[in-house]
Amino acid sequence: MDTKILLIVAVVLVVVVAAFVLLSQPKAATSGQPSAQPPAQPPTGNEPKTASVDIVNFAFQPAEITVTAGTTVTWTNKGSVKHDITSAGIIDHDLNPGETFSFKFDTPGTYDYHCDIHTSMTGKVIVQ
Repeated sequence: MDTKILLIVAVVLVVVVAAFVLLSQPKAATSGQPSAQPPAQPPTGNEPKTASVDIVNFAFQPAEITVTAGTTVTWTNKGSVKHDITSAGIIDHDLNPGETFSFKFDTPGTYDYHCDIHTSMTGKVIVQ
């Protein structure tokens, strides 16, 4: 009787291990069937253009960026104090710690900006 129980336990163990091995194998792609994820689409040129500037340790990082016309630049205050972004009358915005501010640059040109609160902080956006 003990031999029958041992044999049943052994068979069950083999079946469980085999099922585990089979189920853990990655499935091979079969032609003609759709994949789980759609193929990546090529860029259309209509995607929003974005760029980022972080405010860290009383500095804009990067201090100078070059973007194409139509790009939205987002500043993020990663510091622990309030900062300001001011640029020749087009931007004048305060940023508390953790806040962000975005501005879309549609016209080519060079836009110098600074922090009115900490005047040594300067940056530049070059729009092509």
